[in-house]
Amino acid sequence: MGYVGTGVGSVNNIDFWEYSPGMTAINELKTSSLLNVFPNPAGNAVTITFKAPTLKGESPLTISIKNELGVTVYSENKKGFSGDYVNTIDLSKQPKGTYFIEMILGNQKQSKKIVLQ
Repeated sequence: MGYVGTGVGSVNNIDFWEYSPGMTAINELKTSSLLNVFPNPAGNAVTITFKAPTLKGESPLTISIKNELGVTVYSENKKGFSGDYVNTIDLSKQPKGTYFIEMILGNQKQSKKIVLQ
């Protein structure tokens, strides 16, 4: 895969990149946020929502949540996705701290940082 890291120095904790297999650079997309995460800071659960942009057909979707050490505490994969996504994820068994939510839809990636209190 052509994905490298989660990025540093983003505005409003939003990173949005486009990538493709075999690529040697990451290009930041100039677009509004597709990914919404609330509440933030969170208690026991977070809700993730987004509306997939109009694409030709369905695209593969990956949602993951990683802790500060980069350990994946939640992961979801869909082979074909289009339309609206809404999911409330229970994080009550995770320790308080900072987590990173990452969405990859087709060749687009977006990340957000959340705090679990």
